[in-house]
Formats: sequence, C-alpha cells, structure tokens
Amino acid sequence: MAAVNLEKMSTKELKDLIASAEAMIAKKEKAERQSALKDAQAAAAKWGFDLKELIDAGAKPAGRKAGKRQLKPKFRHPENPDLTWSGVGRKPKWVLEAESAGKIDAMRISD
Repeated sequence: MAAVNLEKMSTKELKDLIASAEAMIAKKEKAERQSALKDAQAAAAKWGFDLKELIDAGAKPAGRKAGKRQLKPKFRHPENPDLTWSGVGRKPKWVLEAESAGKIDAMRISD
C-alpha cells in the first residue's frame, strides 16, 4: 500500500479522502455482513434448521416491568382530604407551606 503524506494534502483533499474511506468501510462491512449471514445459514442448514427458526427459538419472551408500588400516604391536607403525600419525593407546595408555618405534625396521618 502506498504511503499517503497527509501533511501535504489540502483540507478539501483530506475531506475527500475521509469520504472515500467511509464509503469503502460501509461497502466492506456490507460484504462482511452478507458473508457472515451466508455462513450462519449454512451452519444452521448443516443441522437441519432454518436460521430464522433458530433465532426465534433463542429469543426470550418479553417480560413485564415491575410497576411502581403505591405508597401509603403519611400526610393529608387539613382542608382538602384528597390531597395527600407519602413523604417520599418532592414535597407538594401545601407541605412546604405547612412546614414553614410549623404545622406539619398536625397533617401527619396516624396508622
């Protein structure tokens, strides 16, 4: 392979070289991918299987994500009982106001 002196190349020539190299890489990767696919299909056929059949057999079934657990409320708004807070996460505005007024203990829900 001929040595290329990058120092003597202009910016345009360097950019053209990079573009050519990227195009060649893409072309070679595609050829390698096709070759690997043919090899995999031949290996599967050797054992009497179709490649898709083997891939599907090895796939794990989609699992369920664990849902967020519902926490019991620990604080309730005195004027609006629908407003509650579990004590976890960001404090609602009404809790912050009660804390600054020193009335947070009055809002605590007893078990």
